[in-house]
Amino acid sequence: MKQNLRKVWEQFDTDFSASPYGSGHINETYYIPNPPQLILQKINTSIFKHPDQVMQNIVAVTEHLRKKIIANGGDPMRETLTVIPTKDGKSYYEDENG
Repeated sequence: MKQNLRKVWEQFDTDFSASPYGSGHINETYYIPNPPQLILQKINTSIFKHPDQVMQNIVAVTEHLRKKIIANGGDPMRETLTVIPTKDGKSYYEDENG
């Protein structure tokens, strides 16, 4: 699994170091401790048939929340998700197996 994670992580512009995080029943979640601290999540395509649409929705909601937080004087880096784009600018990476 570590080799598969490395291939995925190479799609993002940051160093690789990940370990399993939590015990979810639907998605696989990994913690990346090196700065910045990140969460990498593999979307279960048996449950979520269109991960591109899931990510489109997450980005839309996150951007909406970010604007509201800023307007209210809050700190969006602490109060909402920050979606890290892949090197090609997408909000997700999909490998050859989907």
